[in-house]
Amino acid sequence: MARRGWRWVGAAAIAAGLVLAARPASADTEDFTKMSLEQLMQVKVTTATKAPQPWFSTAAAVFVITEEDIRRSGATNIPELLRMVPGLDVAQLNAHTWAITARGFNGVYANKLLVLIDGRSVYTPLYSGVQWDLQDLMLEDIDRIEVIRGPGGTLWGANAFNGVINIITKSAKDTQGGLATARGGNEDAGGAARYGGMIGSDTAYRGFGKIDYHAADTAAGGGTAFDQYVYGRAGFRVDSTPTPDLGLMFEGGATHDVEGDIFQRLTPTPPFPSFIEQAETPVTAAYLLGRANKAVAAGEEWQLQSYFDWTDRAQAILTERRFTWDAELQHRSTPWPDHQLIWGGGTRVTSDWTQGTFDVSLMPSEDTEYLVNLFAQDEWTPLPKVLTLTFGSKFEYVNWSGFDVQPNIRAMWHPTLDQAVWAAVSRAVRTPSRAERDLDFNYQVLNPPFAPAPTLITVFGNPQMVSEKVIAYELGYRWQPTPKASVDLASFYNHYTDLATVDEVPQAVTFLPGGFLNLPVQFHNEAHGHAYGAEFAGNWQPAPWVNLKSGYTYQLTKLTLEPGATDSTEIAYQNSIPKTKIYARASFNLSRTVALDFNARYVGRLPLGEANNPLLPITDVSSYWAFDARLGWQATPTLLLELIGQNLNRAQHIEFQSFGPTRAATAEIPRSVFLRLTAKF
Repeated sequence: MARRGWRWVGAAAIAAGLVLAARPASADTEDFTKMSLEQLMQVKVTTATKAPQPWFSTAAAVFVITEEDIRRSGATNIPELLRMVPGLDVAQLNAHTWAITARGFNGVYANKLLVLIDGRSVYTPLYSGVQWDLQDLMLEDIDRIEVIRGPGGTLWGANAFNGVINIITKSAKDTQGGLATARGGNEDAGGAARYGGMIGSDTAYRGFGKIDYHAADTAAGGGTAFDQYVYGRAGFRVDSTPTPDLGLMFEGGATHDVEGDIFQRLTPTPPFPSFIEQAETPVTAAYLLGRANKAVAAGEEWQLQSYFDWTDRAQAILTERRFTWDAELQHRSTPWPDHQLIWGGGTRVTSDWTQGTFDVSLMPSEDTEYLVNLFAQDEWTPLPKVLTLTFGSKFEYVNWSGFDVQPNIRAMWHPTLDQAVWAAVSRAVRTPSRAERDLDFNYQVLNPPFAPAPTLITVFGNPQMVSEKVIAYELGYRWQPTPKASVDLASFYNHYTDLATVDEVPQAVTFLPGGFLNLPVQFHNEAHGHAYGAEFAGNWQPAPWVNLKSGYTYQLTKLTLEPGATDSTEIAYQNSIPKTKIYARASFNLSRTVALDFNARYVGRLPLGEANNPLLPITDVSSYWAFDARLGWQATPTLLLELIGQNLNRAQHIEFQSFGPTRAATAEIPRSVFLRLTAKF
C-alpha cells in the first residue's frame, strides 16, 4: 500500500479510537488493571538488593515495567518496551540494531549498562555491550522488567556502571495451557506459540517457539538500508518444588537469525579505496541456566545459580564464537535484629575464537578471561518503617586487569507513610572490553587537507587499559498523595575518571607503498568528566477505567580530555543523548472487552555533528515526536484482537547516527500498522 494509504489507515484508527473514548464507561466496567495503584506501590523488586523489597521503599531509582504495561504497550520486542522508562535512552538505528543506555554514553556499542535475563548476564565481553537482536522473548512470558538507573556494581559487578536492566520471566506454573499469537502489517510479521503443563503435582514446564520477519527499510541517505531479518527462537522452562523449602528452576533456549548488514570497508591494497558491502549475517546462540533456592530457617536462604552461554556471529568483517560459564552462590539471612545480610561470590570464564579481515581483527585471535568476585551488603533498619541504611561492596578480580572495589551507601527515610526520601553514594567500574585491549581496525583513509599526505588510520587496542570509574551521588523522592496517584523523582550527579579514548600515536607513523602514511591511533584512558540530571515518573488513575502515565528526563554530560590527548570519539559521547525526553501514555477500558491506549514520546536533538572531526563523519539527529495507538478487543475469553499503529504522525524518521564500521546502516524508522491476534487454548 502507498504511504498515503497507510496514512489514512492510521488516521482512521485514531479517529475510531477517539469516538470510542468519548463514550462514558458502562456501569459494569472492570477495574483498570489487575492490581490497584496502591498494590502496585508494594510490588516486590529484587534487582536493587537481590532480595524482595517493596518498590516504594527501595533506595534506588527503580522503574518497573509490569505485566499490564507489557500487555497494553503494543510493543513487539524488549527495546520498544524500554522506551517508557525515564532515564533510559532508547534509539533504533535500523530494523535489528538498537542503541540503549542509562544516563549517557549511548551508541550501538554502548557499554555502561548491564542487562540480565532471569539473573543471566547477556552483555558481550567483545565490546562490553548488549547484542539486542539476541535478547528476544515471548513478551507474554515476561513477568516484569526492573530497571535501575544508577550504578549497581555492589551486587552485580563490573558493567553495572550507569544502570541495570533485569528481565524476569514468569514461573512455568503461571503459564499453563496453550497460547498462540500472530501479527502482520505493512513492515513486519511474526508468530509464536507456547504450551505449559504439569509433571506430577510439584513440577511445571513450558516450551515455546517463535519466528519474526522484517523487510528492508529505507537508508538515511536513500536506497535500501539492507536491514531485513528473519529470527527464529525456541526455549523451555521447568520449575519444581520437590519439598516446601526447596525451589528448582531450569531453563534454556536457542536462536538462529539471518539479518542484513551494510559495512563500509577498505580494499587491502593502496590506495585503499573504500567500498560498501551488503552482506547477510547468520547468528546462532544457545544457553542453559539452572537455579536452586534452599530455605534453611525463617528469613534465611541459600541460592546457587549457574549458566552456560554460546554465541556464533559471522559478520562479513569479523567472525566471533564465544563460550561463557558462570556460577554464583549467595546467602541471605537476618543475623542480628533489624539487619538483613546478603553475601556471596562467583566466578566466570569466557573464551572466544575470532577470524578477522583486513578491516577488523583481534590479536591474539583467541582469548580466555577469568573473573572471580565476592560481595556483601547489609540492610539495617534502626527505625522500622521510618529509616533504613544500606552498606555494601563488591570485590572483583579479572585475570588481565586486576582488582576492583565497588562500594555503596544508601539511606531510605519515610517522613510519612505516603512519602519516601532516599539518597545514595556509590562507586562502579566498567572493565575494558576485548576490543579495547586487542583490536586491529583499519578505519579509514584521510586525504589532504585533513592530513599532510594520504593516510591510513588504524585503531589498535591497548593491553594496558584500566577500568573506567564513576562515583555517583543520587537523591530521590516518592509520594503517593492519594490512593490513585503517585510521583517518583530521582536526581543524580556522576563523576567519571579514566574514560576510554582513542588517541594518536604520532611517533609510530610509518610509510606505506604508493606514498601513503599509516597513522596508528590507540585506546587509552584519557578523559574525565561529569553528568547530571533529573528524572520524573507520574501515575494517575482518575477513574477505574482510565489510567494516565507520564515521564520526563533531563540529562547533561560534560567530558574533558587529559592534557595532550587528541581523541574526539569520547567527546562525541557527551552529545549522544538528548537533553530532554518526554513520555506519556493514556489508557482507557471502554468496556469489559474493549481497551484503547495512546502513547506519545518526545526525544530532543542529538548534536552528534558537533564533534567536527573527519574521523567521525556523522551528522546531527533532529528532535522528533512519535505517537502510537492500540485498540484491543477481547472477542472471547480466549481470543484477543489488537490493531496497533507505531510512529503514526510521520512516514519515517531517523533516531540515531552510529559511530564506527556499521554507520552506513542507519535507516529511516517507518510508520508501522499491524494486526495482532492472541489465542489461548
